[in-house]
Amino acid sequence: MSITPLTPVLGPIAPRLVFATLADARCALAAVIGRAERRITIVSPRLEAELYEHPSVLAALQRFILAPRYTRVRILLTAAEAQPGPQHALFCLSRKLSTSFEVRVIPHYLPTPAASYLVADAAATVIRLDAGDWRGMYALENPAAARTHLAHFEPLWQASPANEEAAIAI
Repeated sequence: MSITPLTPVLGPIAPRLVFATLADARCALAAVIGRAERRITIVSPRLEAELYEHPSVLAALQRFILAPRYTRVRILLTAAEAQPGPQHALFCLSRKLSTSFEVRVIPHYLPTPAASYLVADAAATVIRLDAGDWRGMYALENPAAARTHLAHFEPLWQASPANEEAAIAI
């Protein structure tokens, strides 16, 4: 794996690690999901099958959801025209565990972020600044970055319809 530190370790905050390949992006996702205890927040244009349908990522999500505590996965899709189909492995998992998943699509009249990211609780993040590229960075303990992304996510989540017509048919 070709992950390198972006910054040196400074006190209690772990470094941000940079990745450049699809395999590294999968490892980063699985590692960050593995850190989650209560909530996972995902922003993606289409939940790229190469990432989110990989067995390691699906297994990490399943372990998270099946843990003996209240857990929640919120998924916000940013490209309504590129929605994954109902056979997408993550959507199949969400149908089996429907009380833990919620999916919304950003309406066409709202600005959509170019980045794709995953936030575990309010501490760990995986960020790809260009959702069409596998390169990005992750941190297993970076509450400041997590808060920043959640602050960006919440208004979009609230403005995106929760009704069944606007959400993906899971």
